[in-house]
Amino acid sequence: MASPDAPIAVRHIAALLHPVTNRECALAIMIAYLDESGAHGGSFDVLTVGGFVASQARWARIEQTWNGLLKKRVFHMTDFERRYGDFEVWPREKRRIPLLAALADSVAGNVSMGVADSVVLADFRDAWCPPGAQHRHVLRLAYTFLVISCVQGILEHIEIPAGDTLSVVCEEHRGVEGMTTQTFYGLKQAIPDVGAQLGGITFLPKARFRGLQAADMIAYENFRYVSRAYAKGETHPMRTLLDRFRRSERLSAGSIRGTHFGRCGRTGHPLCPGHQDEVA
Repeated sequence: MASPDAPIAVRHIAALLHPVTNRECALAIMIAYLDESGAHGGSFDVLTVGGFVASQARWARIEQTWNGLLKKRVFHMTDFERRYGDFEVWPREKRRIPLLAALADSVAGNVSMGVADSVVLADFRDAWCPPGAQHRHVLRLAYTFLVISCVQGILEHIEIPAGDTLSVVCEEHRGVEGMTTQTFYGLKQAIPDVGAQLGGITFLPKARFRGLQAADMIAYENFRYVSRAYAKGETHPMRTLLDRFRRSERLSAGSIRGTHFGRCGRTGHPLCPGHQDEVA
C-alpha cells in the first residue's frame, strides 16, 4: 500500500478523472493564492486562482523534469523567493536563477496555456454577496467563482476535440471544495455544449502533486501583480513568466474592478495602463 504522503503521478490522476473512451485527456491544474492577512478580510485583500493546461503526456514530461531538478523537495514560490524551508540553503545563490529558469522552461515548453483570475475581496463582497456575509462565506463564493471563471477562460482559448474532455485538479482547501464541485457539475448539466467538453474535478495536496507545484508559479505571479497594482497603485512591468505567456497569446488573466470583470487580451493584463478588455 502506498504511503499517504507519497507523490501522486499524473497518470493516476488522469485515470481517475477521464473516461477510458477518451482519446486524449487534458488537465487544468490550478491553485489559489491569498495573502496571510486575507484570512481576516482586509480592504485590499486579493484572491487569485491560477494554473496551467496540458495533456497528460505533457504533464508527465513536466513531472519528470521537476523530479530530476528538485528531487524530493516540494516547490512553493513564496518559499523559494524567501529562502525558506526546502530552499533555505539550497540551491547556492548562483544556481537560483538557472534553477527557476529550468523549471519555468519545462512548463512553458509543454503547456497549452496559462490561466489566472483574481478578485479584490472587498469589491467581490459588495458586488456579489448578501449584506452581512461572513468572510469565510465570501472566500468560498469567490474561490468557486474564480475556478469556474478559469474553466470558462480555458474553453474560450483552446479547442477540446470531440470525444475528449478537460478535467480540473485543484489544491485542497477546507470549506470550498463542496461548493466548487457542486457548481462545476451544475455547469456541466446546465449547458450541454460546455458539459460535453468537461470531465471531472478533484482536490489534492500540493505537496504530493508536481502539477500543483507548477501551477503555483503562475498563480503567485498574477497574485503579486494584481495585489501591487490594486493595493499600492504601482504599475510594475510583468515579470518574465506572465509576460512570456502573454506575448505568445497563451495567457488568460482576469480581474474584478468594482463590479466589472475584465479579461486580458493581446494588450496585456486587465490592470495594465491603457488596457482594453477582450471580454467584458
